[in-house]
Amino acid sequence: MSHPHAAPEGATLTLGTAADLAGPADGLRRTIRLSMSGMYRRAAPRAVDTAGLDGGLRDKLRETYATVDQPYGALHCHVLSGALVTGHGSVVTSGGVVLRETAAGAVPAGFAADAAGGGLRLLAPPSRRIAAPSLLLKAPGWRDPRHALTEGAAALALAARLPLTGAWQIVTGQHDHAPAQQALVALCAQLAPGVPVVGLPDSETWQFDELLLIAPLHGPAQFHHPDGLNSLRALRQTGLLAKPSPPRRLFVRQGAHPAALLDNEAELAELAAGRGFDLIDPAQQDQTSLARLFRAAAFVAGAPCRAMVNLLFCASGAHCLLLSPGDHPDPFFWDMAAHAGAGFSELFGAPTARGHAAGHNPYRIDPERFLAMLPK
Repeated sequence: MSHPHAAPEGATLTLGTAADLAGPADGLRRTIRLSMSGMYRRAAPRAVDTAGLDGGLRDKLRETYATVDQPYGALHCHVLSGALVTGHGSVVTSGGVVLRETAAGAVPAGFAADAAGGGLRLLAPPSRRIAAPSLLLKAPGWRDPRHALTEGAAALALAARLPLTGAWQIVTGQHDHAPAQQALVALCAQLAPGVPVVGLPDSETWQFDELLLIAPLHGPAQFHHPDGLNSLRALRQTGLLAKPSPPRRLFVRQGAHPAALLDNEAELAELAAGRGFDLIDPAQQDQTSLARLFRAAAFVAGAPCRAMVNLLFCASGAHCLLLSPGDHPDPFFWDMAAHAGAGFSELFGAPTARGHAAGHNPYRIDPERFLAMLPK
């Protein structure tokens, strides 16, 4: 199926950036600047216990935590005509450019390498034409709730600055698991009530008469654009503060999640309970309830599970103790705490097995070191 202004079927596609587009020839109708470039500052971690961290990673971690000043570029919304979206949210302009802001890897999902042309080739031709103006929230990593919040929901929060009139819609990914898709749609409904949400499967390619793309919302090393996160915090906190709660100490469990890796979580939970911590099972909470719990928290401890992305909603002055695997330092949660104005500490646990890729091995946190980092 082909449509006017779509990239020619079977053509060799090239990688480029939205900033390089040449206007109407590439299907670019206009670019709207949403914010200026700038810099934000992350407070250095209050305490980091590296006894359980692999020795070869300590210099890298020290360098990461020394990067307290984070520059970021201006944020734009690009309005594209005739663009295709495929795979994990990769955008192909009508001029045949695959936008790097939306594509992960040398050969992104939804494409094959075109050996003859030295570029990329679409695996699936467009199967649907979408006439309604559409804000794209699907991006690489969209299935991870961390990215759904810090990139997709942040982009939706910024959409309030756009001159959107009449009927428009939100385009997300399409989860195979119905409850996961329902949670994604519910999050969109909270931020943009009444706006239709459409799920685009990874295996399909759609063409859009008018596609709105907000980029870039993330930078190097998983650091995130503050304007997107601040807009999201402002929208969410209106509801979170409606019923103020007394400050709480939270220990966030991984529970029975298949990706749970912290071997002695039950032991640590018992120690935390003895210090006045409430034990939180994220599987028993919806997104709004989790955000409200974190907003009321004075201290949060837990492994780097999906629920910990809600550090973004902590009150300024709260504190996080992250219980991390010793084979995989990840600055993501430090960055989330920084955007909230919360303090941050980290305790690493040595892996108890090495059969998987870094960050996917079971590990154990030393109980005495854990107690030493908890408030009395």
